[in-house]
Amino acid sequence: MRDFTLEAAALEWLRYEHRCKLVTFQRGVFYSHNPDVFGVEPSRRCIEIECKRSVGDFKADEHKRVTQLRRLGIVNVWKFYFLVTPQIVERVRPLLPAGAGLLTLDSDLSKYTHIHRVRCLVGAQCNAHARRLNPREVAVAVAAQTATLQRVLAMFCRQSLRVQNTLAPVVPPVVVVGT
Repeated sequence: MRDFTLEAAALEWLRYEHRCKLVTFQRGVFYSHNPDVFGVEPSRRCIEIECKRSVGDFKADEHKRVTQLRRLGIVNVWKFYFLVTPQIVERVRPLLPAGAGLLTLDSDLSKYTHIHRVRCLVGAQCNAHARRLNPREVAVAVAAQTATLQRVLAMFCRQSLRVQNTLAPVVPPVVVVGT
């Protein structure tokens, strides 16, 4: 089963460090691609985080259509970050696209969920062309957050079914929901 440690840490970072009231996992609001993690700040500005576990995965992002649009400033995202494992930080830092921020996992554990905290190595530049969400788009983001909760619950249920016969303990994944 895939490890979602980076995504869980990113959700928590958006929720508690950026005070995002809406956070989504593999759900987008504006365009056809689904970012790994997406957050909406109280100011209704959007932050996107792509989680990368290998240098190859990081380089492959360059060929995605949304990356080309992001580089042109067409995507309505106020700040964009890559969250990478500590093992590949030094190898991806020179490859970091202009304007993108770089995050990694810290050795400290969060007081909220006891997963590794996120540390910002390079701050993201603000996209001056990004606008605030309107009420309809906020409603779409809320629906995406609901889909995130459904997806996490489905993943937990599939994991439970897989380990039922082994009697291995199942730990539910971390879900961070804004208030």
